[in-house]
Amino acid sequence: MRHDNRIRRRCARVLADLDIPQPFDFDVFCAHVAHTRDRPLYVHPLPKPLTPAHPYGATLRTRTADHIFVEQATSAWHRTVIGCHEVSHLLLGHHGVLTDLVSALAPSLDPTTIDALLARQSYDTVHEQEAETLAGMILNLAYPLPVQPRQPVGEHVLTHRLADTLGLPDERVT
Repeated sequence: MRHDNRIRRRCARVLADLDIPQPFDFDVFCAHVAHTRDRPLYVHPLPKPLTPAHPYGATLRTRTADHIFVEQATSAWHRTVIGCHEVSHLLLGHHGVLTDLVSALAPSLDPTTIDALLARQSYDTVHEQEAETLAGMILNLAYPLPVQPRQPVGEHVLTHRLADTLGLPDERVT
């Protein structure tokens, strides 16, 4: 069995237990996650600068609450993507501590109260692949693509798709 199939199956099991609000609202989603986990979940702007190659998001889990940090100097869509990725770390139970980021993210927090701090530094770890996969699955449910009409077959497919996109009249010969 391939590694990515195991990741997708694990993420699908987690996804099955999630309540994805429609229409999607990230704050409402976080409230559902907090309720499901029976722990407060706080979303914070990511302080800058963290490191020369700082991450776009981070997850901080203490004994009493969950915190995610999201880059603010980006689009609203990108913040939602980052937020879903960070929430996915919580939902998947990922652990890890990156002590060099603790003082930058929460300078007044006693480091001994931290259970986990995760910040994306690469996509080559299983935790990052899982979080990215689950975030993508959440976003696919949050923002489903509209059902596309049946596409014509033949050399004019691109022309018809462009006409559909632009709202031009359908002049297909049947």
